Formats: sequence, structure tokens, C-alpha cells
Amino acid sequence: KLLANDFVEFGSAGCVYDKQSIVEALGAESTLQINITDFHTISLSPNTALVTYRAAVSKSDGGPAKHSLRSSIWRQRDTTWQMVFHQGTPTQML
Repeated sequence: KLLANDFVEFGSAGCVYDKQSIVEALGAESTLQINITDFHTISLSPNTALVTYRAAVSKSDGGPAKHSLRSSIWRQRDTTWQMVFHQGTPTQML
């Protein structure tokens, strides 16, 4: 429900993903711990927002965290907010 039917993600390796491929990939993920910092929201219009943040994602196997800058565009329809676009850009430890 959080992803719009027309959702698109630009992956860090240059691949483009749709809602179905993201839902399938998330179902196959191992347990993740995500630390989010520097969370900001910018209103683009009354029903559209840009969300940016830094993320450090660690898998349950105890390996090193992967750091990234993230941005998402959210759209409100009626009373429901859904993500329509997302991009994560890998970075060094922040």
C-alpha cells in the first residue's frame, strides 16, 4: 500500500525497477537493520513531497553497513500517501 501502482526506482547499479520487482525483492531479503539520519521533507505541491535522508543498512549476518543517500517522491491521493519514485545513491560511511 505504500508503493503506488506506477512506482519506479532507479537502482544504484543503473537498473530501473517497478512496484512488482521491488515487492518481490523485499520478500526475499534477510532481516535488515536500517539507521536513518538527516531526514528532511520538502513540499513540492499540496499533494506531493520530496523526502531525503541518509541510510546505513546492515544485514542480520553482522557484515558492514552499506551507506547511501536516499530520495523519494510521495503523492497523496484522497487521504493516502504513496511513494511514486525512489533512488538510493551509495556513499562512503557518513
